[in-house]
Amino acid sequence: MDMTLRLAGYRLLRGDGLEMGAFNNPAQVPENCNMTYCDAVSREQALAYFPELTRDDLVDVQHICNLDTQGLSVFSDGQFDFVILNHVIEHVANPIKVIEELFRVIKPGGMVVISAPDKDFTSDKNRLLTSFEHLLQEYQDEVTAVSDEHYLDFLKGVHPDTLKGTPEEIQGHIQNVRNRREHAHVWDSAHFSQFLSKTLKHLNIHAQCQFFNTGARNQIEYFSVWQKTALENLQDSSTTAPVLKAKPDDTWHNPLPNTPHIHSPFFHQLLKHGIIAEDYQDIARRLHRQGFAVVDLSHIPATPDITTEAVIHDAWQQYPEVLEVARLPEILSLLEAVYGRRPIPFATKNHKHLEQQQAQSDSLFFASQPADYFCAVHLALTDMSQNHQDNNTYLCYPGTHHWQRYQAEEMGLAMDSPPAQRINANHQLYLQWIKQQNLEPVRIHLKPGQALITVARLLYGHEGNAKSATKSQTSYYFFEQCHYYKPLNSQLCCAQIDVLDIWDLSKGIAVSAMPCDSTQKLLREPESQQPHSLPADISQQAFDAEKYFAANPDVAAVGMDAWEHWIQYGREEGRQSF
Repeated sequence: MDMTLRLAGYRLLRGDGLEMGAFNNPAQVPENCNMTYCDAVSREQALAYFPELTRDDLVDVQHICNLDTQGLSVFSDGQFDFVILNHVIEHVANPIKVIEELFRVIKPGGMVVISAPDKDFTSDKNRLLTSFEHLLQEYQDEVTAVSDEHYLDFLKGVHPDTLKGTPEEIQGHIQNVRNRREHAHVWDSAHFSQFLSKTLKHLNIHAQCQFFNTGARNQIEYFSVWQKTALENLQDSSTTAPVLKAKPDDTWHNPLPNTPHIHSPFFHQLLKHGIIAEDYQDIARRLHRQGFAVVDLSHIPATPDITTEAVIHDAWQQYPEVLEVARLPEILSLLEAVYGRRPIPFATKNHKHLEQQQAQSDSLFFASQPADYFCAVHLALTDMSQNHQDNNTYLCYPGTHHWQRYQAEEMGLAMDSPPAQRINANHQLYLQWIKQQNLEPVRIHLKPGQALITVARLLYGHEGNAKSATKSQTSYYFFEQCHYYKPLNSQLCCAQIDVLDIWDLSKGIAVSAMPCDSTQKLLREPESQQPHSLPADISQQAFDAEKYFAANPDVAAVGMDAWEHWIQYGREEGRQSF
């Protein structure tokens, strides 16, 4: 487990704070914060229940407060700048009531830090998830104590042998579990994020997720920081800026409502009838005609020097600043206007400098249904244009997003051909096509604050210089009301779909991929047979070529160098190693 990932969230905290249940592991908040600690039991009671601890292990508790029966009634409305509740919510009787109390005692603009263990990394992994409906019923019933049924469920899932005793012995086990305040509720990262989102909506609490990371990254928990929206900002409690709404001419009916505006054969009708707001029409025209557009942003947040490696994937789980860039309101509003649906930022890639990349399309790796609801936004964080001397250049092939895309069998490959072969065949196909068309790329050098938008099927590449220090961030976006999948591992004609579950970085919640029925085969091996995922930022020194070939025999078969394949293709494909 990696608890250090919390530190980035704690850096957002200022002023007077309250932490509940700190016990022997208080949050490492900035030194200028003034902390108050409260807990359900005193030090002496805690030591009686947990004799493995010493008095010096525990924080000095100023307030004894039972969240189940008292809530935070000893504190007034808006008393604190932030509150922290780490690994407590799973123990309480009424989680929704507790969340209501957390937001009551912080000021407008204040922060709530909340985390819960991810069952996949705890002894709870065999237990069923706690449903929102169950918790909502307990909130409506004003429950103030955890029932024996919750603790019996804990024993069934974690210590099943204890249930073989007499009724009296089982009751003794339940009481012991109650004394130790074991987990009454169970979530994984995705379901806990959805629980928070549904709870805030039910309670009509306006808040924005400012930072989060998940069990898949930290191997223990869903950790998040939420900011209570100030009253003057309640006109829009999402992270997006207000979209400039078009005033469409309702005399015309769009025959393709599930096609992105910029990809529609009726694009000019969409402009004519005001479906796309006038302020965005110029950018929409460029995206429709060329497949890319450079936009000047009015503001970009300051970003730290995070690129110790050439590329870091999904640094949003470590740095709030990366998350902020991915969900810039100006970009989200623009994308919603030209695509016709709310964008969902779901992945990031931070570059120390651009790498050499041949022309390829992101549609090799990410796809949606309905089609083409995907784009990438490449934002310059430092100057990539000065005298062009650093040679950090994007190469965009205009109009190639209109070219037909071909499946493996159309390129003479078997439908189950390995991804490396498909990628190589795609490269060869489009390189020849570009040559035949005598198509020259548009060379783009970005200035700080400029963003390059590339649509789903555009062919583009880049030239890089390892000696330069021209930092950039690429953020990837799907759009709502779509299904998401990985084309390289999918065969649509056979209903074999490698579905993609994503995180909505603008809201801090999980978004499930398409529902699966009996005709859809998910290409995922049983957990016990899965190879180990390689970290996206692995160094060449730590890379094991033999293990990579063992896990990816198709790479060995085509004769590529293992490290070269990982850099060019494997990282994007999420390749693994035994």
